[in-house]
Amino acid sequence: MEQRYRPKRSSKSRTRFDVAAHTMQAKRMHGQQEGLVVLPPVRRGVVVAILLCAVVVVFITWFMGDDFRIHNITVENNQAVPATQIMGASGLTDEYILFVDLNAAAKRVQALPGISASEITCTWRAGCVILVQPSPAIAVWQSAGDNTDKMWSDGQGKVQKALGDVKAKLTIQVEEGSLPTLGAPIDDHLSNSLNQVLALQPGVTNYSYSRQYGLMFTEAHGMQIRLGVAAHDGDMRNRLALVKQISDQLAAQKSAPQVIDVRFMGAPYYIK
Repeated sequence: MEQRYRPKRSSKSRTRFDVAAHTMQAKRMHGQQEGLVVLPPVRRGVVVAILLCAVVVVFITWFMGDDFRIHNITVENNQAVPATQIMGASGLTDEYILFVDLNAAAKRVQALPGISASEITCTWRAGCVILVQPSPAIAVWQSAGDNTDKMWSDGQGKVQKALGDVKAKLTIQVEEGSLPTLGAPIDDHLSNSLNQVLALQPGVTNYSYSRQYGLMFTEAHGMQIRLGVAAHDGDMRNRLALVKQISDQLAAQKSAPQVIDVRFMGAPYYIK
């Protein structure tokens, strides 16, 4: 059998395939050096952070812009209270819709004279709707010398400026002093007195008022009745009962006084 000698291949020797692979790798490295820029990991992190910050700034700018501010406010069911006053009391104008406290805004509106309840709903970009429940006017207050300037009060004694024709159950003419002040409720005793006389004698709608004599009205025969101001619930009922008792006694005596004064229940008097 014929055998041939084959020398061992050196590990340092390269075939044509090794040479080709080396050449391609060298070309790639050369191309990177000429055209491509490979950023190190630290610099790539900085670039990513800058891009994220830019995105956050753009988002915050948009989020805090006019798209999220309340511009359109609609007031519904208000009668004797101006819509501008209701919107101003709500405090919603130009506020951010996601940050407003609608319950607090509704309570501010409800505290207005002439408003007994309120409900507020808001929708992004559509605005807010303020639905109010009016508080009926109990009395319209006017000065004895000037009937152009008028105020009105509700059953809770809250005072509102009369704009136009206000439908109230009572008309109060102030004999001296100023009219009730807007934003300040009338005295609790006086407010209670109005509610009582309205319930006790609904046929009497015109009264006058002074600090000295309190509530007064003129009965059918021209006699002035000075009631004063009720100190507690049921007080006006007792005063009116005393007026009837005195007037019946005087009628039996065929006496027609000009004034009956029951401001002081223990010491009533009349003037002929």
